[in-house]
Order: sequence, then C-alpha cells, then structure tokens
Amino acid sequence: MTSASQDRSNLIPFSSRLKEGRALAQDVWSIFNAANLPQDCINLGQGYMNFAPPEWVTEAAEVALRSVAPNHYSHPRGRIRLREAIKSFYDPKFGRELDVESEILVTSGANEGMYAALTAFLEEGDEVIMFEPFFDQYLPSVTFNGGKPVYVPLHPPKATQEKATSNDWTIDIDELRISVE
Repeated sequence: MTSASQDRSNLIPFSSRLKEGRALAQDVWSIFNAANLPQDCINLGQGYMNFAPPEWVTEAAEVALRSVAPNHYSHPRGRIRLREAIKSFYDPKFGRELDVESEILVTSGANEGMYAALTAFLEEGDEVIMFEPFFDQYLPSVTFNGGKPVYVPLHPPKATQEKATSNDWTIDIDELRISVE
C-alpha cells in the first residue's frame, strides 16, 4: 500500500465541537447530490442548474474578469458601491437611513452571514430558538459557537388547504412562549 492510498483521516482528530451538533453529519447537499443522478432530475434548492447561463451573464463575467479593479480582495464588509445600493434599496423599506459602515455587511451567502452573526453574538450556553424544520447547516453553526438549540415546531398548513405555500406554515405562540421561559 502506498502512502498516498493510506487512510490519513485520523492523523489530526476533529475537535469535539465538530462532533457535537452534527457538524460532521451528512448534509443535505451530500444526500441530494447522490440522488441527483438522473439527467431529468433538477435540484432547484441549491443553485444547481442543468443549463448554461444566459449569454449576457457570461459576457458580463468575461468583462469583469478582464478588468483589474473588481479582481482584488474586497473590503471586509463588502464593496462600498454594493453597500450603498443595498442602503438605497432598504432605506425606504425600513423607513430610516441605514449606515453603510455599521449596519450593512455583505457576505458570500446566507450560511456565512448566519455563521458570522452567531460567532459575533453567542456566548457559551446561550439558547437559540430554532424553528423546525430548518436548514441542516444551522444546527452545527449554533452548537459550534456554544449555543444551545431550543426547538420550536412550525406547523404545516391544513391538508384541506389547496395550493399551500411556505407562508402558510404557522407558529404556535404558546409553544414559542414556553420555549423562552
């Protein structure tokens, strides 16, 4: 057996934080990727497409890749033009002026944003309300940062309801109240 084919997974063991909170559990992407074998199977949940992007997207990407300015590290809070555009969009919705330096943070996605917020604000043992069902990566983000999950179920719409949407799921306020007492 060559050294390249030897199992090296135990050379440096994972921290206990990863073992607790299901951080090492199989995630939704791994499960769906294995199930996404048929050509006619389309996963709309995680941004996988089985078609090329529109030509205008590839042309814009090519222009961006050929310029110098957008190909440097961004500011840690996000590019100022993007933060200002976000501010312009949300100021009227919130009915107040947002501060691009202290109230707007651009992340590479929802997971990074959620993880950054939990890292910034959770103290060891803080309880975190987790409405079920939830995205499988939220639990490890909570527990890895010392949070204690408190589960509150969302209730699906009644079976008699036609054309139910995600907006039709409900929270039982009494269940929520009990979980925070």
